[in-house]
Amino acid sequence: MSGVRCNDPPPDARTIALYSLAAHGTDSPALRSVFAAHLTDPHAPARLEAAAGLALREDPRGDAVLARFTEDAGPASRTGICLCEVRRRGDHLRLNRP
Repeated sequence: MSGVRCNDPPPDARTIALYSLAAHGTDSPALRSVFAAHLTDPHAPARLEAAAGLALREDPRGDAVLARFTEDAGPASRTGICLCEVRRRGDHLRLNRP
């Protein structure tokens, strides 16, 4: 269901769907393709979630997008807080991988 929502016109619906998929921890080529397709999403939070989804799966395709967000974000900004959350999710997923 979330994969379909990733293409919804409302930007917040896309962001939430991408967040849900990124946080789930599953991995497949099709899922990575969904994330990669949203690296150029016009809605910045959706781009961030797409890049996070790839990074959490150790796929380098989102690295440049994450680097741009990191350069532009102050630690107390909403984007900075989102980046901290991405790092936290990454630590959690790595700890729970077999």
